[in-house]
Amino acid sequence: MLLLLIHAVMVSEAHGDWNTTFIPTAGLGLEYDSNVFFENRNEDSSFSYRGDVSIPFRAETTASTLGLSYRGSYNDYFSFSDVDEFNQFINFDASHDLTRRLRLSFSDGYSIIENADRVLASQSSEGETGIIFRKDDRKANFATASANYSLTQKSSLRLSYTNSFYRFDRPESYDSKSNSGTVSYYYGLNPQNTFFATASARKSDYDRSDRQVTQNAVYTLTGFTLSGTGVYRLSFTDEFDESKVYSGSIGWEYDYSPTLSLTLSVGATEVEDTTE
Repeated sequence: MLLLLIHAVMVSEAHGDWNTTFIPTAGLGLEYDSNVFFENRNEDSSFSYRGDVSIPFRAETTASTLGLSYRGSYNDYFSFSDVDEFNQFINFDASHDLTRRLRLSFSDGYSIIENADRVLASQSSEGETGIIFRKDDRKANFATASANYSLTQKSSLRLSYTNSFYRFDRPESYDSKSNSGTVSYYYGLNPQNTFFATASARKSDYDRSDRQVTQNAVYTLTGFTLSGTGVYRLSFTDEFDESKVYSGSIGWEYDYSPTLSLTLSVGATEVEDTTE
């Protein structure tokens, strides 16, 4: 699919003018960390300077989009220079209207960070779920390919596939890899009201040693996002190193304005945790 998308974008480039955007930004701030070392006792706190630089590039035509961005964030602690952090994020995305009804998309996000908790707490586009016990160097990648097809003027079908992985430096942390697929159906009742139904499946493998597998663990649904996607958290209450999650939901979305909408959904999730 990626090769097909790249070919389609190149064809679009030959038959249309690109509108490009390049607006780099930089910032400097002051932060306070109440527990620098993630300790239950004897917590150490410190202020830190934080510097951010963002280099985004985007190009668009009437049928295609291309985006590439880099963001770097550095934290310089006043009291503990040995835990200074440098977090980096690289994101790429591309999409193309292959026909009037079919749109193909691909995105990939790669990160190299020294404090995964900072990303999880931010709930930003780079944020993900994961198992974080302490500050740790971590590499992660999320690649998603999707296809949107307009069945009629009011209905559409979306298929997507995501491959991801986490890699930690500390041996006591849990490396993992996941593959997931989602199919969604949308029907526009009118310009403001949309009905949707979604089904998804995900398989995750955790690289845990025999000692780690004997620890307790469970993978549970904690809620839904506004788009109806399930949010999961991994904690330890049962033995496993492989998890399969199947979920489905139906819902309704009401658009108050171009920037404000209300979504209601109901669904069910089945989780299978096993030890290989």
